[in-house]
Parts: sequence; structure tokens; C-alpha cells
Amino acid sequence: MQHNMTKVIQKTVYDSTSTLEELIAGCVQQNRMAQKYLYKRFYSGMFGVAMRYTRDREEAQEVLNNAFIKVFKSIGSYRPTGSFPAWIKKIVIHTSIDYIRKYARFKGNAPLGYAANVALPNDIIARLSAEEIYTCIQKLSPTSKTVFSMHALDGFKHREIAEVLNISPNTSKWYLANAKAALQKIINLNK
Repeated sequence: MQHNMTKVIQKTVYDSTSTLEELIAGCVQQNRMAQKYLYKRFYSGMFGVAMRYTRDREEAQEVLNNAFIKVFKSIGSYRPTGSFPAWIKKIVIHTSIDYIRKYARFKGNAPLGYAANVALPNDIIARLSAEEIYTCIQKLSPTSKTVFSMHALDGFKHREIAEVLNISPNTSKWYLANAKAALQKIINLNK
């Protein structure tokens, strides 16, 4: 095993056929070609993650570039006990959230009497393509889109959202309810 890792680390030429392990080892050594091909390998999937949190392609590209800088700086701390794509995704999500926190204004507390359990009917969602759903999400306000993406798409709990965004858990629920209500209206308009 040690001998095999030595072979991986000694590689100096990287391309699209390089294994993930080879690219990671090259990135640990700060090899620009390894970084280039690692970036290319994960670009489209991670760009989609960044787009869920940003207003447009330009912002998503900025977030993604910042996230990959963090990936390359901390790749030496990655341990292959978990999924590498999930490790990168976590960095992209947190970089996106940092970006949103910098530019979006979140209310600290939810107004009284908010509708906490707005549901999106499954039949409406089932007839939409992933791209149509994504387009609808992009029409949400930045704050509602952030909470919706964190909760519905990335699996954050309201307590976690509250901690990250410096809001109360009830405010997180309020933003989610607003996002669902707005999505319902947007989807019905696109019928």
C-alpha cells in the first residue's frame, strides 16, 4: 500500500485520465495541472450547488472559485474516510453561505403568526423537470432561496440554519414557509 501511494505522489503529468487519488496527491503537492484537472472534474456539479445560493452565473462562478481556493489550501487535511465529492460540496455550500451572509439581510426574528407548514404538492413537483424547478428556485428572494436550499436541498436542520445565518430557528422556518409559498405561486404561473 505504501509503495502504491509513492507511485501516486511521484506522478508529474496530470490529465483527464488521472485517477482521483492521483489528482488529490498532486493537489497536496500544489501541482497546478493536478488542480486544473480536479477543478474540471468537479466543476459542473459544484457549479450547480453554487447557483442554488446565488443570483446569477457570475456570482456562482465567484463563489465556486473561492471554494476551490479553500479546497486547494485545505486538501492536505482531507482524509479518505469519507466521500471526496461530499467534502468538496460541503466547502462549496459553506462558501456560498458566507457569500450570502455578506450580501443578504436576514431578519433576526420571524413575524408572529407565520405559516410554518406550507406544502408543495407532490403532483406539481413531479411534473416539473429538474431545470424547471431550479429556474423557479432562482426566482426566490436571496434570503428565502438560501434557507430553502439549505433545508430542502442540502439537509440542514432549522437549528443549524439558525446558527449559520445568525437567526432564530423560527425565523428559518418562516423563510422556508415563505419560499414554499412563493414557489407554489411561481409554479402555478408557469403551468
